[in-house]
Amino acid sequence: MEKAGQILKNILDNLPSLKNRVEGYSLLERWNELADKKNISWPVKFTAGTLFVGSQDPSFAQEIKMKRTAIIEKMNKEAGAEILKDIRINICAKKK
Repeated sequence: MEKAGQILKNILDNLPSLKNRVEGYSLLERWNELADKKNISWPVKFTAGTLFVGSQDPSFAQEIKMKRTAIIEKMNKEAGAEILKDIRINICAKKK
């Protein structure tokens, strides 16, 4: 009998768009670990290969924009596939 994890892996392997979405959401959860050690930004959503991030710090937002390519490469390496295509960062207040 197959374990639930193996069944889920088989399903995701046969549905690449769903697999990319699931892996994208896992990157969303790991944003601070992989890209923002200062914890001054937060992931908002992942849609169609784009990770949307919010921050209250304009200088940090600029830093992310300058390091965008390196961050995308690092996050895709962690995912094991080219899931992330772009990062968009907005200056905004964090919703409670």
